[in-house]
Amino acid sequence: MSDLQCPARILLIHHDADVMVGALSRERVLHVYSGADPAAAAIAERLAVGLGVAGTRWAEGTGAPAGSCIAREVLEDLADRHRGETVVVVSHGGAILATLAALGWPGLAADLGPGAGVVLERDGDGWRHTGTV
Repeated sequence: MSDLQCPARILLIHHDADVMVGALSRERVLHVYSGADPAAAAIAERLAVGLGVAGTRWAEGTGAPAGSCIAREVLEDLADRHRGETVVVVSHGGAILATLAALGWPGLAADLGPGAGVVLERDGDGWRHTGTV
């Protein structure tokens, strides 16, 4: 039986916020997150301002060297906090690719062209890849 709650939508973005603001303006983004990586944090800040939403840096997770991947615990926490909402996670491309591989989707790298992001949803039934932005 499927989960009756609305899924959390997490958009993993690694490219220039100036390009992404236009694409994400069609989404109903509630919040923009980034890790400690200075480049990703700067992009996340510009993106949050461009979308008119709040932005937050998260502490690097455990279980992986800092910056090598977005810890599954971070994604799970964001999904739990944002049921029925859409949030953006900005990180560098290598961390996103490592994260997708850890979630079982190493082939999604082909979807990460310039100016694109990956859309993931999570509900009680688990994670799903639902497209690109």
